[in-house]
Parts: sequence; structure tokens; C-alpha cells
Amino acid sequence: MGRRWSEVQILSPRPLSFCILLKRTSIMLTLKQMKEIAKEISFRWNPSIGQNFLYDHNILREIVEFASRYDTTHVIEIGAGMGNLTEALSTTFPEIVAVEIDKRLCTYLKERFSCNQNIKIVCKDILQAELQTLLKPQSLCVSNIPYYISTPLIIKLLRVRSFFKSIILLTQKEVVERLIAQPSTKVYGPLSIYAQLTSTVSKIKDIPPTVFYPRPKVESVLVEIKPKKSPLFPVDEGSFINFLRSIFLHRRKTIFNNLKTLLPERPTEEISSTLFTLRINHTSRAEGLKPEIWIELFKSLFLGNLIL
Repeated sequence: MGRRWSEVQILSPRPLSFCILLKRTSIMLTLKQMKEIAKEISFRWNPSIGQNFLYDHNILREIVEFASRYDTTHVIEIGAGMGNLTEALSTTFPEIVAVEIDKRLCTYLKERFSCNQNIKIVCKDILQAELQTLLKPQSLCVSNIPYYISTPLIIKLLRVRSFFKSIILLTQKEVVERLIAQPSTKVYGPLSIYAQLTSTVSKIKDIPPTVFYPRPKVESVLVEIKPKKSPLFPVDEGSFINFLRSIFLHRRKTIFNNLKTLLPERPTEEISSTLFTLRINHTSRAEGLKPEIWIELFKSLFLGNLIL
């Protein structure tokens, strides 16, 4: 908390040469400096795997300011890139775990933050990592996430939501639209249902493509996913998510025909009776059912033991 925001001319792309400055000053890279570093470490941006780095210092500060409303010490950042958000977060939060899959960037990040004992660089594929080993109770997730893994990553984060005070993400607009989608809309689906059952989703701010390098071809949104303080999920979450995915593969089928296809050995009378009991019209489609009814439908037909 004692450090101040300022911009310092970096004399060399290699952080060790000015490492001592990090003890008193917060340094965020400019786009020019990022390009110089990329050249030195032989790094080439690959937008197809989400390597669109945020370089606008004002937006970085806004993200940290929003996150700072939470009184917590531990933050996980996914997709650290060249460390601009990592650096910004370290001015406010005393423990940062920054996860990065790219080996060249990992080597660079470890060198860049070698003087800061409060920043831990983890070189892993986050989708393969055991998240619980990287988290502490009452953690925050604050990340500019790789857009190509947005959906599986959000689901993975929500599966361990008991660790989080909040999940604050910069991701593509279409994913946020799916997170907040209401029934009977085209983008309503498994992600909408699971996110809304487990959390409160709030759009914070639209972020233009011009503040990233390379510029993404999609619009971006800063979003908060705040886990609900509720009892344990009433059914097995993995099985429930698989159930939703199976149903929404054929979202235009009626719910009755969809369930008959999914459960070929189950008597149609039983499926029909279940729908009648839950007051679900046989001709309804998956996209028309509210999140809460999906829990009841799953419990009635599978009792938490679904094999797909």
C-alpha cells in the first residue's frame, strides 16, 4: 500500500537491471517497452490463444481500484502475459499468484518480479492445474483471461467458488452476454444456468479493442462473478453440467423429445409424469426453462447419479 503510481523510464527490457526500483515504485510497461521486451526474449504474440495484452495504464488502475473494495490479501491472476496487471495488483494486494502457460513469458516474469517476494509466478496450464493448491480462503481472482478458454475456465473457477470473495474478469463480450442471458434468448444455455445458480453476475465496464496489443477482433467486457453465500449445491455439479450440455446440444427439440433421446431406457410415461409434476409443458424447449427448474428436473430424473 505504501508505493505510489508513477511512470519510470525502463533503461533495459531486462528487469534485473532496475530491480531495485521496484521496491519503491510501480512500473507498468508501455506498448513500446512491451514490443522491445518481446523482441529480446524472442516472443511472438499469438492472438489465437488469447495473447492480447492490456497496456492502457488507466484501465489497469481502474481494474485494481474496483478489486480493492474487497479486504483480502490473496489474489490469483490467470494469463499474466508480460505482467502489467500483476504489477498493478501488487500495489494493493500483498500476495499475488500469477499463472502463465507460455514458457518464454514465464521466464521473463520470474526475472521481472525476482525482487518482489509477494509475487509468485506459476508456469502451468490453468485448465490442468489443481486450483485448490493455488488458492487461500477469501481469495480474489482478477484476470485478463485468455479468451479461447473463457467458458471452461469460468466453470472451473465456479467449481471452487467457496475459496473466492469475488471473480473479476476481463473477457469477450459474447461470454458475458451468455453469463447474464435470460431464458428464451438465443445465447441462454449451460453457462448461463450454472453461473446464475451459483453466483451473481454484474457487467462492470465495456473495454475497447484499442487498449490491447494485438487488438482483438471482439469487444471486451470487465465482469464480476460473485459467488452466492448459499448452502451446498443440491446435486453433483459435474454431472449436472454434463446434463445441461447434453440437453442443449439439441436446444431446438422439445424438452420431452430431448429427454427421451437422452434417456432411451426410461419409460416415456415416467418422463411425462416428471414434466407434469414440475409444471413443465411437454412442448417447451430447453432455452425456455429458468435456471432453478433445471435443478428440480435433474433431481427428479437422476437423483444426482447421471451417466453420460
